[in-house]
Parts: sequence; C-alpha cells; structure tokens
Amino acid sequence: MIRCEVKVCATISRAASVKESKEGTKCFSFGVKLPVDGRNGETKDLDVGVVMDDGKGWGDEFAVGQRVVLTGTMALHKRNGEVHFYLRAESIQKAAADDCCCIKGTMDFHGKLSKAGGEDKTDKNGCLYKSFSAFSCDKGGGDKMEFTWVRFLWFSPDASAEILKPGAYVEAKGDLRVGVYRDAVVLDCMVSEVLPWENKKSANE
Repeated sequence: MIRCEVKVCATISRAASVKESKEGTKCFSFGVKLPVDGRNGETKDLDVGVVMDDGKGWGDEFAVGQRVVLTGTMALHKRNGEVHFYLRAESIQKAAADDCCCIKGTMDFHGKLSKAGGEDKTDKNGCLYKSFSAFSCDKGGGDKMEFTWVRFLWFSPDASAEILKPGAYVEAKGDLRVGVYRDAVVLDCMVSEVLPWENKKSANE
C-alpha cells in the first residue's frame, strides 16, 4: 500500500463529470496534468485522476486549461507496467501566477524490502545514511501481480535501522519525491521513520 498526503499544483486536462455514490452523494471526477523532471534533464507529463466530493470547493470556473492547487490523499497503483496516481481531493483553488507545477507531500508506505536490504552510503559531506528499495504489490488484470518500487533515503537513521534486513516487511514514512528516468515515473522517499510491518495477507497464504 502506498498512500500520500499531498499538495498538487497542475493544469486541468480532463473536464469534470458528475457521479453519484450509492448513498446518493454527488462527486466530481476530472483529471489534471503536470510536468515531472528527472535527474538527467528528462521531463514527462504526469496524469492524475481526481475525485472531489460536492461541497469541497468545486465550481464552474474550474475548466480545462485552468491551473489549480489541490490538497488531499493520493493513492498509487500499478497497472500494465505503469504507476497510476489517484487523488481524493479535499480542497481546490486557482493557482497563483508564481505557483510552480509540482507534487509535494508525505508518503506512508507498506511493503517488502529488496534482497539487498538496507545499505550504508556516504554523502558528499562524508555523512552516513541508509539507502534501500522496497516494493508494494497490486493486482493487475486477472491474477497478475504488479510491483511498485520506491527508493528510500534515510539521512538520520536510528537504532530501528536494524530491521532493514533483506526481504523484511516494513512501514516507512517520509517526504515524497516524484521523478522520471528513461520515460518512466520513479518514486523516492526521504525517510523520517521506519517500522516493522506484519503482512497479514502473506502470513495467511
């Protein structure tokens, strides 16, 4: 599972349609798009699907082409080899002229470490940090499993870093970073906390 509390500045790319829940409440479904930069100068347009309940601020002034700032909870799921972004928005407003298109926020990740586990690294100032990669699983078409990988950098590791064993299940929290590499979206997390996680589904299999 990957959930993020975010603030997104982007351009509306898909007009809103009105939907109604089983409880009879109204919500708006629309899409936004923003450019994402990579470390090697690459840029890729990122599409985000948005759902917003009636009463959260949606209005007729929010048409395709309007730049907006949204806040809410974002879920990340992988389908057909690509990571898809879904935002349940809690607020919307027009972006100011100096607002840059971006995604900022925090990540709450539940998943499994790679076979390498946690690795000690040293930054350019000689300070020690931990680096590790882990994945979260999604069910794609049929019974096919899809794996969303995240790279984690922990610059102030504490004693709990001992749990970063190869193949360990962890819950990791920290600042979200979204980038692009070779035309694929990549996810980084600047770690603030790591905890052991019991994967009950795996334990029951």
